[in-house]
Amino acid sequence: MGYEWLFLVLRVEFAFSSKQFGPVAQW
Repeated sequence: MGYEWLFLVLRVEFAFSSKQFGPVAQW
């Protein structure tokens, strides 16, 4: 339990970072 929302948050942060910093975010 907990991994599902963790991956969801990571995906959201990755998309958000990609839009702001582009290739700088390596998550």
